[in-house]
Amino acid sequence: MEINRIHCGDALVLLDGMDVRPNLVIASPPDLAETDFDLEGYKEFLRSTLTKCVSALADNGVLTSSTTDRRMDGRIYEKHIDIVAHMGELGWSPFHHKIWMKPRR
Repeated sequence: MEINRIHCGDALVLLDGMDVRPNLVIASPPDLAETDFDLEGYKEFLRSTLTKCVSALADNGVLTSSTTDRRMDGRIYEKHIDIVAHMGELGWSPFHHKIWMKPRR
């Protein structure tokens, strides 16, 4: 795979085909509503996806994840909390953990 280029596509597919370790992975996992997973299956999907992204990165690499929380069954599923917790399990500490909120109008 050519280096010093931006590769756009499904990270899980692109990472399998790379012969170099990327310095940056930008991930935007699909929302729970966009998948066929139940909540526990979705959490496992996030865990396996993040694990694969982290293990593929160069030693000084950066992982950026863009996510949204989801209202379901009368409560909010705070996806970002699961992501930060799993990154901690992998030995990563968030360098930046920013939460942006866009209110509905």
